[in-house]
Amino acid sequence: MKLSIHPSVGVARLGNSRGQFYLSPGTTGGLPYEADAFGNERGPIIRFKDDAGQVRRQGQPFKILDENGDEITLDSPNVATIQWTVHLASKKAAWYQYSEEEGNLLFGEENSYASREVPFRNPEILSEADRQKLIVDPGPRTISGRRQTVAFDAGSVPPGYPASFPPSEVKYGTPVKTLGNLVTDDLGRLIVLGGYGDAGGDLPLTSYGGSSTWHDDISDGPVYCVISFRDKTSRAYLQAWVIVGSPDFAPEIVNISTLSDTMFDVGVRNFNLVPDMYHDGDWDPGFQANYQRDILPIMKRMGQYQWVSNIQPMLAFTSNIFDFTDASEANRANRENYFSYFRAPNGIHDPSPHQPSAVLFKENGTDIFPMVPLNSGGQQMNYQRGINNFVQMVEYWFALAFIRNRNAADGGYPFFTETERNNELFSYKDVPVSDISGNPEDAETTIPVFYIETQPQAIASRGLLAKNMVDALEARAFKAVAVAAEGLGLPRSGTRNRR
Repeated sequence: MKLSIHPSVGVARLGNSRGQFYLSPGTTGGLPYEADAFGNERGPIIRFKDDAGQVRRQGQPFKILDENGDEITLDSPNVATIQWTVHLASKKAAWYQYSEEEGNLLFGEENSYASREVPFRNPEILSEADRQKLIVDPGPRTISGRRQTVAFDAGSVPPGYPASFPPSEVKYGTPVKTLGNLVTDDLGRLIVLGGYGDAGGDLPLTSYGGSSTWHDDISDGPVYCVISFRDKTSRAYLQAWVIVGSPDFAPEIVNISTLSDTMFDVGVRNFNLVPDMYHDGDWDPGFQANYQRDILPIMKRMGQYQWVSNIQPMLAFTSNIFDFTDASEANRANRENYFSYFRAPNGIHDPSPHQPSAVLFKENGTDIFPMVPLNSGGQQMNYQRGINNFVQMVEYWFALAFIRNRNAADGGYPFFTETERNNELFSYKDVPVSDISGNPEDAETTIPVFYIETQPQAIASRGLLAKNMVDALEARAFKAVAVAAEGLGLPRSGTRNRR
């Protein structure tokens, strides 16, 4: 019997609520699930936040499937025990600084971090032993049986394991004291839960990527499973991986390029997954793409971006301006013209910032038209999402709304709406557009700019939810963040118009 863990790569998500978690969706673009305290599924999610407006954590369930797709649990007749071991760690503080495409080995070995001389975080710490201590490493945790739980904190470190945690007190932010916990449900399935969105350090922030001395509780690590059988069949040893990421505020809206796409590409390029498409280090020009499988999903994903950004060209390119399914020679000009409006991929051996994907507009004589996907990795847009100060963003990331399909019963006609924005946190003032655009002629037009009150009691007076939020913040004991005197600098994307 061939067994495997599903999913092979799972995604849990941080949340600052200490209350009940929910479960990851079972499909790409699906809605997460409600759960009880031990991760037993209780139907589609109802609320993403708790009564204090804090974001609930998303747990990732792991199941065991046989070669026919049937699930194996503690209720299966021949199963004696199912033992899970997970080892989460956060290595950011010991890794390299953010450097955009430097370090991306798809551009070749010469683009490695070392070759590009990208500096380490915490560069003043030099010895390998001391740098190892920068890793948040609570050690592995093992769990088995039904309705069990174990934490990734200092109090549950395995005997003899050289665990490492950051300082328990920090000058700015919140100290990282745990990377989460494990739970088993009524059937012995594993649920991995990440941390609580904690981040802190002792130095002012120097960039959007953090600063020396800072740690956070984003993590990942291997998942192991050992299954023993009643009939003394040899034990089964299985492996998977879990990623603990940040909250997904629009879980039903799928990125144009997904993690699944990336995994597929790795399989095609490196593991001979589709030899008809790619073999011997090169693409086969004779490969025939399948429209329904390969092309249509990308168009649908672009169409969904209308619910989170007002980018008309993205929606225009999903309309049936001609028959996309027509592969005839007569329709070739339409297909080629349509494709010419997509931003070109980066050169595989050129890690410089001047890449084809940086060209955001196509010129047709005197006409200039945005190329797609316009707001996917090429330009930052300033939407009125509610947080306008970086320091506030670090503390109040939980304030933003979730985007949910309110017409999920009819998959062909989605209707996405914002839910659970913490409106009680916000005040606003009218600001001249010229303050944003830099054009004095825009001074007569104003837009509302939302901001968060700095006085907690001013927020608490607005109602019960507002009071609950203030109480939760005070319990969290978040220490106000400072920014280095030289400022944060700006990421390359969005700092200038590019054509």
